[in-house]
Amino acid sequence: LFRSLHVGYDVACTTSRSCGRGACASSGEASCPLGRPAELFGMYGIALAPRGARALLQRLFPVSLQVDTELSRLYRNLAKVEGDLQVRAMSSVASQGRPLRVFAPRCPPNPGEANLWPSWTGPLVVAPSSRADCTDIQVLSHANRVQQYGEIGR
Repeated sequence: LFRSLHVGYDVACTTSRSCGRGACASSGEASCPLGRPAELFGMYGIALAPRGARALLQRLFPVSLQVDTELSRLYRNLAKVEGDLQVRAMSSVASQGRPLRVFAPRCPPNPGEANLWPSWTGPLVVAPSSRADCTDIQVLSHANRVQQYGEIGR
């Protein structure tokens, strides 16, 4: 069973690896509609089993970055590190713990070829991207805000 299922994300900015299950490896990766999220942007929805909720509570909180950035870190089994915003967000220090068991519905590699991947539904929940004048709660340094939103984001 899964511990968490990431049901909503930004398709343009999220990568998904093979689910890693033996059955999918033997029948071909293209037949499997599930993947394991890696680089993640957009935290639009997540379904958690009780064990997954406990694991997230232990490993995610307290949050010191945007929630999707923290989840991306966990999904790639990276450790929390101390330092300024840039150091915390860009660290590639591996976690000493076991990786979380998390899956996500996969998207076709090329949106124009969706008919070739009928079981790959993509995210089940979507939302518009953040804008400088209408955004989610963000933990951004001034440099990151300017990089993400331009000078209007001051």
